Amino acid sequence: MCGDRLHTDIVGAAAVGWRTVPVSGDGLLAGLDPTAYCDRSGTTPIGA
Repeated sequence: MCGDRLHTDIVGAAAVGWRTVPVSGDGLLAGLDPTAYCDRSGTTPIGA
């Protein structure tokens, strides 16, 4: 699952066992480093 919203896209997909990729080039995380947000939400993006 690819998404720019951690609460709905990433955490939701991870909760059902899907692999996730946070998108930070566009959308809600545009221009931000998603690492801190992933750490706080307990998710680990692919390649991390």
